[in-house]
Amino acid sequence: MREFEDFGASLQAVWPLALRLQEKTPDNLNEPDWPDLRTVFCGIRCMASGTSLVGNSKVMAHLLPNLIPPVDREYTLKFLFRNSQITNNIEGEWEKLRQILEGFFYPVAQSPLFQSKAESWLTQKDQFKWDTSCLKILDNLVIGLSKIVRAEQKAREGGPHGGTPLS
Repeated sequence: MREFEDFGASLQAVWPLALRLQEKTPDNLNEPDWPDLRTVFCGIRCMASGTSLVGNSKVMAHLLPNLIPPVDREYTLKFLFRNSQITNNIEGEWEKLRQILEGFFYPVAQSPLFQSKAESWLTQKDQFKWDTSCLKILDNLVIGLSKIVRAEQKAREGGPHGGTPLS
């Protein structure tokens, strides 16, 4: 993590654009909005390391929950790309995020069936407290599916449960 002063200054610099984008959803995001999203992504400085995709997407998931899901190596990248590799290059990482949004999250989030289920889950905050936006619901589904697949693989391979199915 960077020093808080550096992180705060980077947020202040992109704040006006982020406020304008807060009213956007995947349904009404226009081509002219993409450069603004890119500016916000590239402008956030939260990680001391050279990798920005994970940290910046998580900050943006809080700042713009209707546009950006949190991206992580263990679940999102492995699920979508079958590996967790990130090349440290802010422009390349932005392109990877845009690919993730346009190639997976937005098409699923715009599906009428998914939208009706998501609306139902969002109204049940007591039961689904981690479901804070449609894109976060999708992220939670990716995590859940990944955990199920891993547990089934371990069970088939005779993992910690001696090869018996998990209950």
